[in-house]
Amino acid sequence: MKTSMNKKDNRIYRLVSVLVIFIIWEIVFFIVGNRNIFPSFIEVIISVLNTLRRRAFYIAFLNTSLSSLLAFILAFVSAVFVVYLTFLSESLKVFFDTLFSILKSFPVASATIVFLIWVRSVHLPFFVAYFMTLPVLYEVMLKGSESVRADIIDSAVVQGISKTKIFFKVVMYNIPSSIKAGVASSLSISFKSCIAAEIIALVRNTIGNALYEGKIYFDIKEVFAITFLIIIAVKVYEIIANVIINRIIKTKND
Repeated sequence: MKTSMNKKDNRIYRLVSVLVIFIIWEIVFFIVGNRNIFPSFIEVIISVLNTLRRRAFYIAFLNTSLSSLLAFILAFVSAVFVVYLTFLSESLKVFFDTLFSILKSFPVASATIVFLIWVRSVHLPFFVAYFMTLPVLYEVMLKGSESVRADIIDSAVVQGISKTKIFFKVVMYNIPSSIKAGVASSLSISFKSCIAAEIIALVRNTIGNALYEGKIYFDIKEVFAITFLIIIAVKVYEIIANVIINRIIKTKND
């Protein structure tokens, strides 16, 4: 009963939050007094609907989504492998902790410019998304592996099980619940980093390029509309990631 009431309260709070945002938005709109600089909320919603009618938007969205998803998957696999290496050696853990601490502080714009020198612009968003997501996933996976109870690992060691089997069959088996939030946020980081790289590299038929064209043609409503859709896409990706991990946890517990 209490849980259902809490859910109802949360819905009310979310509705109130949306109304407050709408009111603040309209106040700013009237203060600015120039819809070419700051459009009204209704104008943005109309622009969103118009954007959703265009085939070019779906092509751009698909290209950006594929690049960011592939980067995320590769970064996830890489993070698991690196954490496995740190599980084998404390010296490697110190090395990778230092390396990824530095990489995590690297600005997206700087990474984009550096990779722009090394790779073709069409491949740039993938590399930037991978580069920005890997340190975050490494930290998430490392904390998840360290959260596994020591007595479980010690018991496996006593039984003479190799470290490789302990890591993949014991540690990885027990960490899904502790990495859920981190993995979901990493997926959104990959998507947003990919878009940032597309804007700088001017990759055609992408969400980033659509934003850049909106800026060039001073179509501020289009910029707001695409940004609004990006926010929705990020939340949807996070929800999907959470659903998948919850399914894994449920399967493990059954």
